[in-house]
Amino acid sequence: MHGPDGKEYHNKSIFKEVIPFKKIVYQHFAPSFLATIEFEGRGEQTFLRWLLC
Repeated sequence: MHGPDGKEYHNKSIFKEVIPFKKIVYQHFAPSFLATIEFEGRGEQTFLRWLLC
């Protein structure tokens, strides 16, 4: 990732689960966390539920 000042930020993520239009789960490193993002259609909008462990 490149910041607006040109500085580089090294990132590593591994996608554990991808269910199109439903859910994404990924493990991020440094800092270490597991993220789960769930998508729910509500009419013409989409509700996001974002969980970090």
